[in-house]
Amino acid sequence: MLNKKILEGLFRQHYSEMFHLARTLLGADEEAEDIVQDVFARLMETDIIPEAEGIRAYLMTAVHHGCTNFIRRTSMRQQLEAKYMGIGVGRLPLNTRLMYFDLLKIKVNEE
Repeated sequence: MLNKKILEGLFRQHYSEMFHLARTLLGADEEAEDIVQDVFARLMETDIIPEAEGIRAYLMTAVHHGCTNFIRRTSMRQQLEAKYMGIGVGRLPLNTRLMYFDLLKIKVNEE
């Protein structure tokens, strides 16, 4: 696990720029905060930290990837809901609904 002082320093130094990037890409404060928090949570779980010269690029790239994945998942979910809204997904049998959401997860993971 990463040293708490190192993590706090990275947070203080890079949070505002990371948040700004995420908010710009997503257009929503709450989702942007979630993405940045996820990046720091994953960083906290690892023992490996990039070199000091590359840490900003690493963090910004991680935020960009997090936002891209969020947009992709949201887009797929919206497409699925729109496709089946006419028949009311909620009225489909549970196993059928689960199958659609499993297919959605597979498609998102493949991209």
